[in-house]
Amino acid sequence: CSLFLNKTIFAIITTIVFLVSGLSGGRIYPFSTSNLLIWEVFAIGIAAFFLALQPNKERVSGSFGSNVVYGALPSAVGNAVGVFIPFIVFLISPTFLTHTTDIDVAFDASVALSILVFTINSYVVLFIICTPMDRYRIIVFSVVAALGLGVGIADFFWRRDTGHGELISVPWNGLSVQFIPILILSVGLSLGIFLLLRHLLKKVNKKVSGTEEKQ
Repeated sequence: CSLFLNKTIFAIITTIVFLVSGLSGGRIYPFSTSNLLIWEVFAIGIAAFFLALQPNKERVSGSFGSNVVYGALPSAVGNAVGVFIPFIVFLISPTFLTHTTDIDVAFDASVALSILVFTINSYVVLFIICTPMDRYRIIVFSVVAALGLGVGIADFFWRRDTGHGELISVPWNGLSVQFIPILILSVGLSLGIFLLLRHLLKKVNKKVSGTEEKQ
């Protein structure tokens, strides 16, 4: 449930931001359904299906709704912040991520990097949700990670004349090697925000639970 809600909250945040951008005369929502294929099919769909089949006799602590939100909200916010970093870089220095002075190609480079960010983040979130790891969860995570990596590599090498991949439609052509430090920064910032928000929410939850017990 946290995996599904994570994507929903992320979609709401990014949609609102680009809606405001479009109404202000800026860029409109840049992602297509194909861009989300690895996240939706592997990191959420297949992973959630097999994780839900795993027998679990442990007693659930806390409420179901709270547990889902605590797992989804911090990761979604962190993911959204990380995804906007390439676009912020584009606003500051439009040609930093690309090897051309064409603004549209430069924006496509930002989109490509953002797709990489939320795809990697989807697996980071999946890994954290899978912890503590056991043999079953290691197999599930390893298989979906390998499938996602395979699709990403195939998309990079199997490109249309426009430079977009055939499988997940990433606009690879405009992206230069300078994207690597921004990618590391974006993923690292996403993870940092995720861990910080999760820690704060847990503290709030403990205070609320303690107050309820006293009452």
